[in-house]
Amino acid sequence: MHHEKKRRRKIRHITFPALPTACTLANGVCGLAAITVVTSHVPNHTQIDLAFYAALLIFLGMVFDMLDGHIARMTRQTSQFGKELDSLCDVITFGIAPVFIMFTYSEVFQLRLLWGIGVLYAVAAILRLARFNVQKDEHAPTAFFSGLPTPMAAGTIASFAIATPSLIELTDVLMPEATQEWARQINTATMVILPILTGVLAWLMVSHIRYPHVASALARRRSFSQLVELMFAMIVAVTLKEFALPVLFGYFVFAPPINQLRLRAMTRPGQANEEPTVAVAAVDDGR
Repeated sequence: MHHEKKRRRKIRHITFPALPTACTLANGVCGLAAITVVTSHVPNHTQIDLAFYAALLIFLGMVFDMLDGHIARMTRQTSQFGKELDSLCDVITFGIAPVFIMFTYSEVFQLRLLWGIGVLYAVAAILRLARFNVQKDEHAPTAFFSGLPTPMAAGTIASFAIATPSLIELTDVLMPEATQEWARQINTATMVILPILTGVLAWLMVSHIRYPHVASALARRRSFSQLVELMFAMIVAVTLKEFALPVLFGYFVFAPPINQLRLRAMTRPGQANEEPTVAVAAVDDGR
């Protein structure tokens, strides 16, 4: 009897690690706060302003999402409970909150269509997280993920919300007329692009396209063409600082499928087109 109680206390201690669990819950709280902010009506703040603050909260949730896995591994407190809790919080921050940000870009599409896109994105994020939990147990750790990780998808949507206020500032009457017109056209295009992009991100999350782990992708050797692509994205981001985040996120989202399509086109019939998989230790942060 005494041995059984001691065993239960030990299991309880391993299952509920305090610091990683706190970081995971902080991630979920950031997602809930983002939803609350973007759906609120605050005096002297436009809907675009509220979407900007909600996007910052999503990025803060991404920070906590990275921390919880690293802390759990450093303290050797990884557990099934932590994995399931992490996915539940990810659903809020990366599967639901971005949908409400997308709803603020509703000047072109009907609300019914936006709701359909939002449901599609949320369902895809839930399926992506569920599949990740299963595959993480069934397969050895690799440097690649099957499908777009949900934090990257949410960050892509949030990056547009962060860039929009800067674009609106360019429409000020003090700006050159050409700049005002250019900024207005970009803002109008964003109202069309972001809902469509949200639907594309939903498909990419449930696809089987291989996405490299960001840390390992930056550390590993690259081909000349990949280096040129990365340099081009960085130059565009620096030159057009208002688009820095959307350009960088767009590169990490669309470069893998474009490269894989290019490799398939270049591969001869019957020739293996699989890329070598590089084992890494920290791949559990990109869901």
